[in-house]
Amino acid sequence: MPDLPLLSQTDVTIQNNTTGQVDFLKYQGSTLVASNLKDYGLGSDWKIVAWDNGSNGHPGLVAQSQSTGFVDFLTLDTSANLIGSALSNVPVPPIFGVVPDNATWFGSQLANGQLDFLQFNLSTGQLIASDLVANTVGIPTAEAIFSWNQAPGPPAWQGLDGGLNGDIVLTQTSGGQVDVLGFSGSLAAKNLSFDTSFLTHASVPPIGEANPDLFIAENLQDTPGSPQGLEVVAQTATGQLDLAWYDTGLGDPVVSNKGILYATNLLDTFPSWHVVEGGFVAHNDLFPIS
Repeated sequence: MPDLPLLSQTDVTIQNNTTGQVDFLKYQGSTLVASNLKDYGLGSDWKIVAWDNGSNGHPGLVAQSQSTGFVDFLTLDTSANLIGSALSNVPVPPIFGVVPDNATWFGSQLANGQLDFLQFNLSTGQLIASDLVANTVGIPTAEAIFSWNQAPGPPAWQGLDGGLNGDIVLTQTSGGQVDVLGFSGSLAAKNLSFDTSFLTHASVPPIGEANPDLFIAENLQDTPGSPQGLEVVAQTATGQLDLAWYDTGLGDPVVSNKGILYATNLLDTFPSWHVVEGGFVAHNDLFPIS
């Protein structure tokens, strides 16, 4: 099997289920080496659902009310302290991630499984565009979005269509299998349609974030042209963090390797906390990747 990429540093972002506090964690291998706890006043109802480019040019966080569906765009400084926010003008379906290379667009999922990509003005919170994706009714729970890194690509998973700027939506079945989705059409034309997918065999616990340690959530890759991996941050029912790496098939000369789970790493246990999408804030401002 070709040498597949692994990172020595992994940033994991977790949120307390009761207080809403957010803790940015830095791991070297399996060892927790840094933690930065923030209280943005979110309480138990507001959950971090994505990051964004930030209205001030620094990465921000996106929180959504679980009871109303309204969204709050949190403006952060370079130390991830809260310096402002903008509340959406309308409630929206549950958001599951940001389109990494166009971070004003966010993926949301309706109760019937259908995906709806939403664009917001980050400064005002106003919803300015929507693209309801054809052929997605009944799909598994959407967990994250990730993008490709260097050649070959796009898309971010070999063999899938790249209509979402080459980005791929990661879904997860009730049995824990990862099912990645590709699209035709485009956000610009507002005509996205789901048309290709790949279901992996290995199951992992519920996933909270994909590729948290690379710029705009790109795939892992050691050198140009080498195999590309997808890292996911999952969490067991007891609260234990579980890192898992999948072969995306990109750059891998062995076709049958695509979709294999090539590594896992169990980390610490955080009962009463859950994994959220804050990797871009963590590695851009708090724990730069060296």
